[in-house]
Amino acid sequence: MNTGTIVIRRIEAHEWPLLCELSALDGEAFPGDGLTPTQLALFARGGLLQAVLDNGQVVAAAFLLAVPGTRTALLFSLAVRAAHRRAGHGRTLLADVERDLRERGFEEIELTVAPDNTPARRLYQEVFGFREAGRLPDFFGPGQDRLLLRKRLTPAAESGRKPEGNGPHD
Repeated sequence: MNTGTIVIRRIEAHEWPLLCELSALDGEAFPGDGLTPTQLALFARGGLLQAVLDNGQVVAAAFLLAVPGTRTALLFSLAVRAAHRRAGHGRTLLADVERDLRERGFEEIELTVAPDNTPARRLYQEVFGFREAGRLPDFFGPGQDRLLLRKRLTPAAESGRKPEGNGPHD
């Protein structure tokens, strides 16, 4: 649902009202397992919080961390508010995240997804070209398996973009 001005941007650790919105979205997407605003503030300091805002309200978000000692980013969470699903926000956000990671010098992105989450798997594998790299049995507890998906990122120079600072080792 596109009802107004759509903006994709990074959310910083000091933006408490937006961190509260991100926390509410994460709780909606992952009931009983959402991150608190305080946890997200810490996440913002050591990782990347990217959000889609519709008229200033968070409608989608991605939380990423750098894997220490590598040029790999872990997509910890990608969530879209239920009322805004099927509007392309997840696709637009993931494309923006990939572009940002390339510009920062990351070479790979990985994530986990529930094997039965067909819409997410379709987005990651069919639309964005992620490949299954393994199965993680009981990842979130007994019977809660995850699939590990990975994607090699084309360097910014090959995609016609100039690399910027703030890479994984800057």
